[in-house]
Amino acid sequence: MSDSNDDIFPDDDVKKDKKKPNLQSLAIQNIMRTEGGRDFIWGQLQSCGTFESMFNINPVQSAYNSGMRDAGVRLDREIKEVTPEYYVQMVKENINW
Repeated sequence: MSDSNDDIFPDDDVKKDKKKPNLQSLAIQNIMRTEGGRDFIWGQLQSCGTFESMFNINPVQSAYNSGMRDAGVRLDREIKEVTPEYYVQMVKENINW
């Protein structure tokens, strides 16, 4: 007996996508493989305010900051998932302990 949701939400395409390498993941791997690429990504994370507070007394500015930070957080999460070893290396290259 077939589940009624199978017709509404077919997952065959999802399974196929998981089997083949994601082009975006490959692009991230290629970027993070080089020091210049890691430096570029770090700059993007910084310019998005990923590691900053988004609060501002002006609510419009606070909303803008929140949107920028969200873009940075998504990029940060994706890099951690795809190349965690290069992420750690990038942080070490850019943080002065």
